[in-house]
Amino acid sequence: MALTYEKLNGMTVAQLCEVAEGQDSDDLKGLRSMHKVPLLELLCKVLGVEQHEHHVVRGIDKAAIKSEMSELKVA
Repeated sequence: MALTYEKLNGMTVAQLCEVAEGQDSDDLKGLRSMHKVPLLELLCKVLGVEQHEHHVVRGIDKAAIKSEMSELKVA
């Protein structure tokens, strides 16, 4: 199963610790005392997963909305 940032971010700290225990890395020492955000960042680094979500905006034409707003301001 390929892990993505979205899947890792949806996991609890206990689940992240289980994933981390399966990895052979010296970077993951003391992971039981870590909070979710630092553990998630470290796990993404060890697994080679990109640490940001990809956000794609669809259906919005910003220029058209701005021109419509300026027309409404004049009226």
